[in-house]
Amino acid sequence: MADLDFKPLSGHWHNGNDFGKVEVTKITGPPGVSALLYTCHVNIDYDGAADAYGPPGKITLDSLQNAGYPRWYYGLLAIHPQARAGDFNDNSFESFTIGTKGALVKDAYHLELDTRYPDSKGRCPVVQKTGAHKGYYISATPHHHGPMFEQSSYIDASSVAFAALSGNLNTIGGVQLKDFGLAIRHNQPLQSAFYFADVGGTKGYTAQALGECSYKLFLDLGGPKKQPGHTPNNNFTVSYLVFPRSNTGDTSETAISNGISFQLERICTADNSYELPLLMGFAGMAGKGKSGMDGLKAWRKMSKEEKFRGIPTNYTNIALGLTVYGFRGDPISQVIGGLADLAAKFS
Repeated sequence: MADLDFKPLSGHWHNGNDFGKVEVTKITGPPGVSALLYTCHVNIDYDGAADAYGPPGKITLDSLQNAGYPRWYYGLLAIHPQARAGDFNDNSFESFTIGTKGALVKDAYHLELDTRYPDSKGRCPVVQKTGAHKGYYISATPHHHGPMFEQSSYIDASSVAFAALSGNLNTIGGVQLKDFGLAIRHNQPLQSAFYFADVGGTKGYTAQALGECSYKLFLDLGGPKKQPGHTPNNNFTVSYLVFPRSNTGDTSETAISNGISFQLERICTADNSYELPLLMGFAGMAGKGKSGMDGLKAWRKMSKEEKFRGIPTNYTNIALGLTVYGFRGDPISQVIGGLADLAAKFS
């Protein structure tokens, strides 16, 4: 059977203010194997949460500045008071014009706008009029499953594990919305399945971003809860294993978990599948967004005794994280996963 092949993915990548450069590895091998791997921190995405944004005085998860204020709102719904239903065309800063046809959008949809905090184009946040977070602003994600001016129509970052899809991850990496992946924390035995539900930057520096994930995914990985006025500590290493074009149309937790297991089963058919957790481990040891390839190449050249001593200190946590989703490609997962499989068989 073919080996897994690890090669650098072209392009420039970063992790926001945490790592100015992140190396992405493209993984291929046996038929059907296609994955991307990168290791960095979690940049928290609060979009879609009912308490993500609001006026000063409200206790919010995020700030208006992180929603685009004062230049151009993008993390929340914003409407110009004179926007018209007939030519609703404020999808981007560059193309924005005030409408002239049809009824006013705010009147047609009975919206309440907070005119105290317009952006540079005069667009004002749309206020939640009902519910537990009445008075907060409507925070949106790209897809909604109901009326666009109702907060409940959007994917809630505080209750759904998802990631934001940056432009280059889409155009260069081939990742699409609703594709899924697996995030594994290095210094604790914690992991989280996720899918791409939000859209990050599409141009320039913002299109190169990696590691933007929902508040729920951050909490699942053991991140501390947000405290008013303080940014949660995200200073822990996470490996992201992403599967391009894995979208099945079903984004339920069960479907995503099954999809990840299916992809890992393919990876396990490779003769060197044990190198996947090793590569993640070496990436964590190298730090600063490195791929871990230098460490893996050096390990391959070691004697058997040296290899045992040279296993990354975070290896067990990583292997366990993969094992939860059916990976059986290394000694730890084969033992622990085999016992779990046996217990499940007779339960």
